[in-house]
Amino acid sequence: MHASQAWILKGQQGLSSLRLIHDKSVPSLGSHDVLVRIHAASLNHRDLAIAKGAHSLVINPNVVAASDGAGIVESVGPQVQDFQPGDRVCTYMVPHKPESEPVTFADIGSGLGQRVDGTLCPYAVFHQTALVKMPSSLSFVEASTLTCAALTAWNALFGLSSRAPRKGDVVLVQGTGGVSVIALQFALAAGATVIATTSSDTKAQRLQALGAHHVLNYRRNPKWGESARQLTPDGKGVHLVVDVGGLSTASQSLKAVRPEGVIAMTGLLGGAPDSNVNTLIDCLVNLCTVRGVLLGTRQQFEEMNRFIEEHRIQPAIDERVFGFEEVEEAYRYMDEQRHFSKLTSNTPIKEKYPTTTFHIYNYLPPLTSPTASPLNHYTRQRPHKMSINKSRTNRPDSDVIQFPTDNSADHSGIASSSGADLGAAAGPTSTRADKPWKPPVARQQSWSNEDQKHELQTRLLDLEDEEGDRPGFSEAPAGVH
Repeated sequence: MHASQAWILKGQQGLSSLRLIHDKSVPSLGSHDVLVRIHAASLNHRDLAIAKGAHSLVINPNVVAASDGAGIVESVGPQVQDFQPGDRVCTYMVPHKPESEPVTFADIGSGLGQRVDGTLCPYAVFHQTALVKMPSSLSFVEASTLTCAALTAWNALFGLSSRAPRKGDVVLVQGTGGVSVIALQFALAAGATVIATTSSDTKAQRLQALGAHHVLNYRRNPKWGESARQLTPDGKGVHLVVDVGGLSTASQSLKAVRPEGVIAMTGLLGGAPDSNVNTLIDCLVNLCTVRGVLLGTRQQFEEMNRFIEEHRIQPAIDERVFGFEEVEEAYRYMDEQRHFSKLTSNTPIKEKYPTTTFHIYNYLPPLTSPTASPLNHYTRQRPHKMSINKSRTNRPDSDVIQFPTDNSADHSGIASSSGADLGAAAGPTSTRADKPWKPPVARQQSWSNEDQKHELQTRLLDLEDEEGDRPGFSEAPAGVH
């Protein structure tokens, strides 16, 4: 049996519980199992909460950490019908779940990175129901960001097919966390007008670069829900709100939504409840639907992947590079809230094995400018006039991770894939997303020490915003993203 490196959790006492081991056995294939060579992985705040022992997030001892990843199928068990060697796949957090049955908290509690070995290892064996084929238009790095945040966003927007956003509808997204930003990208692709919120001018520019039509500063404008309503035609309100804050944002979400509109509650990541919340009355007055959203089904995952292919959507990823042996530092970087939403990695390890990229992903694009106008409301102006910035390839805060794989191992008699692995056996992966994502910007912009100082000051002002920019975030995340 082949032994591999892996990051495991010895307990749940915080980041000190993480251990890098070098003798993790790769299990033999069962009838319905698939051996995957992991090319890219990503962290969620769920992974951080698990390491810290958050309430109800109980692990199996020595579980391999993290749930999100993408790679190539090496071999399959005799009863596997949907996958074959060479297939490019990404993980689905909840194995053994019927493909169209809604996911519950109990399901997630038994999922990857908690009760089932996750993705922080070069080789992993998954039940076939823990995989979906990744979009053909994405790199492994991009596909590794889909498992949790993107699927949650997709469910929030399109889970109720009769209320899914269409051309001309208005969608409100909150903050710059993983769910919110990819929801913005999905809604734009569907033809909707998107209003976004943030607490900083710097982040407002990034949301505009991604295509947001309007950006509201919720810190300066606590009545951002009412302002969002005023931005809609005839002041009728938005068709759909992707709410990430829970009780701290519900009041303004209800102020923003139109009659017969939908509020998709994707988590309880906000801080103290708003004292003005009067949800039952507001729901009655607005005749709106408030819908709880938790991850999504495997069927929805496949639908999302087809949408991504059709619309050529690329998750907005900002690089931050960590080596595979620096995963603990990556957790710490997230814990200290020095990140924008998510992180990434791309540094080869000097070992006998070829390397594979591990990404802790970040949805936000680079800055268009280190400063911004101190307005409460930003409106996107003539995006067709903007051009692609091809010069900034070394942002001072960019980050990524690579980890070793052993292509020469025999995997206990398991047949390895042929040349269908798209050249990965030749060494380090080189893909489009291994390069920094470059958003449209108005002009070339270089970074000075003063720019970096401004960036750091902006981050320090938002230390309470754990998921990048969640209004009033408390220390104990309750969602899965």
